[in-house]
Amino acid sequence: MVNPLASHGLLLVLLVAVAGAVASAITSPIHVLNDPAIVDADEEGIHLVTEIRKFAESVTVLDSTSELSALLGSDTLTSGQLVIPEQEAGSLSSALGSQSTFQLGQDIQGGLHLIVHDDIGLITQITGWSLLVDSCGSSASQNLSGGGFGQGPSSLPYVSAVQCVQRSSLPDSVDGVYASTYAWAWTTPYGSGRITYMGADYFNVKPEWPELLEREGLMGPSLDAFQAKVQAEMKRRKAEENEESSSQSVDEGNEERQSDSKEKDSASTPEKSKGGCAGEAHGAGEAATQTDSKDVAALARAGPCAGFEELKTIGAAKSRRTSKVASHPLASKPFILTKADAVYGDELVTKRLKEFASLTLQGATACTMNLARNGAKKGGLTEDQLKALEEERKEEAAAAVAEAETAENDAVKAALKVLNNTSQQPGLLGEVSIETDAGQVRVAALSMESLADAEGPAEISAGSETGVSAEVSMELLGEVASAAGAGDGMILLSMSGLTEDAASSLATDDVRAVGARRLASALRSQPISIHFRTADGTKINVQNLTTPMKIRLKTDDPNATCAFWDKSAAQWSSEGVQTLSSKEPGFIHCSTTHLSIFAGIIEVAVRSVLLRLECSTLGLLLQLEALEKLLDGEWLGRPATWVAALMVVVFGILLVLARRLDQYHLRKLPLNQRELLLLRLRLDGGDAEGLAGCAAFCAVIDAVFHFFGWLRGTAYMMLQRIYERRFDLLFIAAVHSLRNLLAKYVVHRSIGLLQVYRSSTAPGTARVLQSAFGAVAPENPEVENGGSRTFKSFFSLSQVA
Repeated sequence: MVNPLASHGLLLVLLVAVAGAVASAITSPIHVLNDPAIVDADEEGIHLVTEIRKFAESVTVLDSTSELSALLGSDTLTSGQLVIPEQEAGSLSSALGSQSTFQLGQDIQGGLHLIVHDDIGLITQITGWSLLVDSCGSSASQNLSGGGFGQGPSSLPYVSAVQCVQRSSLPDSVDGVYASTYAWAWTTPYGSGRITYMGADYFNVKPEWPELLEREGLMGPSLDAFQAKVQAEMKRRKAEENEESSSQSVDEGNEERQSDSKEKDSASTPEKSKGGCAGEAHGAGEAATQTDSKDVAALARAGPCAGFEELKTIGAAKSRRTSKVASHPLASKPFILTKADAVYGDELVTKRLKEFASLTLQGATACTMNLARNGAKKGGLTEDQLKALEEERKEEAAAAVAEAETAENDAVKAALKVLNNTSQQPGLLGEVSIETDAGQVRVAALSMESLADAEGPAEISAGSETGVSAEVSMELLGEVASAAGAGDGMILLSMSGLTEDAASSLATDDVRAVGARRLASALRSQPISIHFRTADGTKINVQNLTTPMKIRLKTDDPNATCAFWDKSAAQWSSEGVQTLSSKEPGFIHCSTTHLSIFAGIIEVAVRSVLLRLECSTLGLLLQLEALEKLLDGEWLGRPATWVAALMVVVFGILLVLARRLDQYHLRKLPLNQRELLLLRLRLDGGDAEGLAGCAAFCAVIDAVFHFFGWLRGTAYMMLQRIYERRFDLLFIAAVHSLRNLLAKYVVHRSIGLLQVYRSSTAPGTARVLQSAFGAVAPENPEVENGGSRTFKSFFSLSQVA
């Protein structure tokens, strides 16, 4: 049902027309429902998204109703606009359900701007208004100019297939309306938000609606007029460039003066002396360029330091601008203008200037942070700058934690509305999961009675993706309930896994690349926020538990240990947290006496520690650079040098004193006395008298010791001799075996020859007969009759002969 020639569409026109302020309509997030089960996603939905993206910075397409349900209750939704195209395939109110529809009404009252096309039923279900629907005819005039309608056309032409509302049934709060007898485009505030309705079909709009879009100032003129002006501006600038190329010598002189000016600026601008990208960003927009604003955003967001050289190059050769731009109060700030900026007024120029100033500041900050985290080199960041970056890291971490806590609190409030006694988990009254911008939040309800029925602790999971679970026993819950004054009532447990963006602010607790003199902590698991709450969602301050809570965390490092985030110090700490022994691969088990944000961490050496370890190697100290460093004498004034020198002096003095004492005692003690003292060759009279009382006992002990000593010595000597003669013994055994084999062969051969002689048999015949007898001989003929096979065979042969 879509006509591609239908300009920009009625819904888009009214989306812009009813925006309370022009600037907010551009910068605030816009969500467009494009669920194929509800709207014509392939035609109307995708065309509508394409039109909105021409003027809006943040457009999110919701491909399913479940995505919309997941956003309900979040700040992202309430701070922007929700656009619902014509519902040709199904009813959104039926797909959402009563609970989600109620939450949508709460979001509108909290600040959401809802733009609905051709669905009075959804609005009546949200608001409870009695709106009378009828078909429309003729044209619609502007009767009320509130909500941004005042800048639109005076009237809108008639289009077919319009569903209108009787004007008398509209609420008194309506402040903007296009109507004749019936209202078919109207807007009204609703709480802190706004509801806008339009009844025209998207495929059937007429040019007056794009005109309304133009008058609002969001896209400027219609698309054709916009393109025509852009082309004219590009032709004018191309002609200027041709004139500049004909006077190249003049341009070269200008570039030299610009270079001198930049050198002076670099000496006078503090930001440029930092060694990071802040100075680059400051100088990147000294002149306006022809780069599109989307390209500017891509360059500035591409990464630390990316694009600044390109921005400077572009800006250097494109310095001519209209008097309006050159005299603009923000012209001294870093900025980039779009292709058609010179065509439009101060409002758009101001917006572009502010936009680029924000982007370059973000890029410079990210670049400087990156330089600090990867180590300051020669001429790099100073200690004061590093301290400033450390403070900035703490601020980022505090903001991330605050955002996560706010999202968790909002999710708990939303969960209270849908929490019911439907849990199949033993020990739980109920549980529910809420998706937020800060991650998934799991809320579980417990009570002393439910845990008693479970006959054991309850294990609560934060979700299969996180791999995190917590164990709550009756003793622990009783202690928490007592601290909260809840008695045997319901206690909530909320568990929220932080997203990658939030976790990146907590990834390490030391931004300094040099100067840090301790080990830093690095994340090795997803941070998880765990808190007990009362029945109304109020957080319970849990500290110094006598019954610790056990937590299971998923980690990618087997050496990780448990820790919590200390908000006051902005660091990971293990105070009150223990890492339990576990054989489960990929997980660590923790116990804690307080609740906070938990994660698995490892201790890593910051760069200063690594440098000190590297410099502890003697081979590095003997290098030429190290020797040159020793010769400069700067290290002599450091306290560490004084301590090391003092220790060397003290130990040297002690060694000299010890040597002198040894020499003194050697001189004082005669040689014969030293022999008696050390070797005890003879006993004095007093020693003999002392030993007389235990003569018999000492003799027995002495004999026993001597016997075992002799036994040990004998066994050791035998084993030693065997070990030493092992090769000799092996050789002797081999010779004896060879001798036996030779003797046996000679004896058997002699007996055989003797029998042949006695029997007068030819040797060949004897060998044949010997083989025959051998074939029928018994298995073990050597044992039988005590003789050998050869002797027995030839004995039988001799008898036959």
